[in-house]
Amino acid sequence: MKFKGLGFGLGYVIGSTVLFGLFLLGLNYFKYRGNNASDEEVTNYIENSKLETFTVYEDWLRYDYKRYTVFASRRNGTALTRKFLFYDENYQKFFQVFGFYDLLTGLSAFERMPFRKVETKTTFSGFINNAQLNNPEYGTKDNPIPVWIKEMTLSNNEEFYLEESDQVLQIFIKQYLSRFMPKEEYKEMFNK
Repeated sequence: MKFKGLGFGLGYVIGSTVLFGLFLLGLNYFKYRGNNASDEEVTNYIENSKLETFTVYEDWLRYDYKRYTVFASRRNGTALTRKFLFYDENYQKFFQVFGFYDLLTGLSAFERMPFRKVETKTTFSGFINNAQLNNPEYGTKDNPIPVWIKEMTLSNNEEFYLEESDQVLQIFIKQYLSRFMPKEEYKEMFNK
């Protein structure tokens, strides 16, 4: 009788573990996959972008951050995005610098950037997507054009220079396409 109870308990534990694992897989697939951008789409997005240099002389117009769920797990499956809004006189449009934390802790220069407040000026080079730049729905304060920082020189009291790796830029853009770009726009951009 004791052996039967042990077998039942062991079966219950194994069954619960398997069912919970399947539940997490299903939850991740249906709820957290977003647009599920492929590496080919990320490359396409980057190839359809140009490197532009911007200078921000005043403080950012808006600084936002948002913690979001990348995947469900017993451990922390979240990441953080930080966005800095600015207006560019040359284009006469609003732009937003995107960066992500907790995805590549220690690998991303963006995680080490002390540029929350611009005191004198900040100059940076970043990729902007041509389709978004030429889309009249982009460039407003409510729907700014995303900028992906490649190089930055910060002049707050002392010079500070950072360069983002291509690998990190691809991961950032993949997160944006998968989790932040509206589904309809994603389908239109990639003909889905």
